[in-house]
Amino acid sequence: KSVASHLTIDLPENPLQYTMAPNVNRENGLWPTCGINSLNVAMTASETITTNPRVMGADPYVVYKKKEGKNGVETPGGIGEEDLVALVLPYIHSAREGVKRLGELLEKYGAK
Repeated sequence: KSVASHLTIDLPENPLQYTMAPNVNRENGLWPTCGINSLNVAMTASETITTNPRVMGADPYVVYKKKEGKNGVETPGGIGEEDLVALVLPYIHSAREGVKRLGELLEKYGAK
């Protein structure tokens, strides 16, 4: 479950071992900026989240909405930069698989 967007994603069985370099500020959860798995596939997920209005019009962010009131409903946000390494790197055997896995996750859950 993502600390920042409150999104819960079930992960595949049998992840590969991996090493990652996390951000030391845990306010937004564990935030790995890069890593390498046991098959020597490496990735980075540290970038500034910016886009232009035209792109946002075609593919808007999925924004987290906190539960309000007794009968309110919490709406999880999409996948954030802070989640990418943990969601992708332990489950891929090549860079190509990484791009495919990330694309499938973003199609299903959106980005925040």
